Parts: sequence; structure tokens; C-alpha cells
Amino acid sequence: MIQLGLFDEQNLVEVESVDYPGERLIACRNPITAESRAQKREKLLQKTEAVRPRSGFPT
Repeated sequence: MIQLGLFDEQNLVEVESVDYPGERLIACRNPITAESRAQKREKLLQKTEAVRPRSGFPT
């Protein structure tokens, strides 16, 4: 997990990984994709909440 505060003004961050020694890894934050995933996550949570009472799981 990368903290959003680590992204620079261009929404890029450089990270290092033991899996890729000596290599520079660049991550890019895409706000459009982030919003889409947040909406999908919310829909899935709502569906889970709707099913949970019927399935006998404690609330």
C-alpha cells in the first residue's frame, strides 16, 4: 500500500522493492480509476449488506 501523500505533483512516486534489486519502479495514481474502483467497492458492500441478514450471519 502506498500512501497518497507520497505522490508528487504529477501523481507519480518512485519505489524500491527487494523483488527487483537495482531497479526503479514508478507508480502512477489515476484518479479516474480510483473513483471507478471506489464506486464498485461501495456497490459490493451494499450487496453484501443486503444478503447478510438473510444468510444468518450476525449483524
